[in-house]
Amino acid sequence: MGGISVLKPKVVIWTRDEACQATVKRIGFTVVPEFGGTIHGYCGDTLDAMIGDLLEWNRKPCPDDMHKAYISKSRIRSAENLLLVQPYSPHLFRQGEMPGPKILMELLRGKITPLDAKAEWKRVEKEKAKASNESKGNWNVNMPLPCRQCTENAGGTEVWKPMQHFNTRGLTLLDDLWRKVVAQGQDLVCRKCTQQLFPSSDVKLMVCDTCGKVLGYMTFHGDFNFRFDCIFSSVFSI
Repeated sequence: MGGISVLKPKVVIWTRDEACQATVKRIGFTVVPEFGGTIHGYCGDTLDAMIGDLLEWNRKPCPDDMHKAYISKSRIRSAENLLLVQPYSPHLFRQGEMPGPKILMELLRGKITPLDAKAEWKRVEKEKAKASNESKGNWNVNMPLPCRQCTENAGGTEVWKPMQHFNTRGLTLLDDLWRKVVAQGQDLVCRKCTQQLFPSSDVKLMVCDTCGKVLGYMTFHGDFNFRFDCIFSSVFSI
């Protein structure tokens, strides 16, 4: 009909109870659905390929985000057929144990009583509500990232520092922070280690080990062998 599709309504009737007394009638159109859906809609499915979204890298993740991300990444048979539409947070899969299954297993193993389990779940719910109400405006500044050199200096124990310890140029745009800081991954080195390894590098800003403030490079003393103390810290330190 000239490129026009005719949709005819279809009536479907089913019952909500075993006695077939509570009937439900729905009228709709048999349209081919989109090949997409929410994480909840794909629980239990196995897919040949998938395009997934695990939220923005600069979003502060919570345990629920980790749970949904796990479901998303585990729907396909081969990782080669998984395409993620954007980078996700390096903290997404570092949310610790899921509180619900953990409490249930401790209860089933007899480590806690039912009253203890209820009390612990109330505490988890309280912490969850508190976390959701906290301001996340400074997450891009405070997001912990691993320093490769600090980790090596600590004998392999992973050392994490706030992002401001890696932002040598005072970047503010999210795209710049991702490309020049976060995307370095395990090769990421903090300002302090960068200056110690490459004294002639273009490091414009430093974080004072004493006061914790981000200051201009010329604000610091000349001896960087052990600490990065600004000239103000040497005056006011106790």
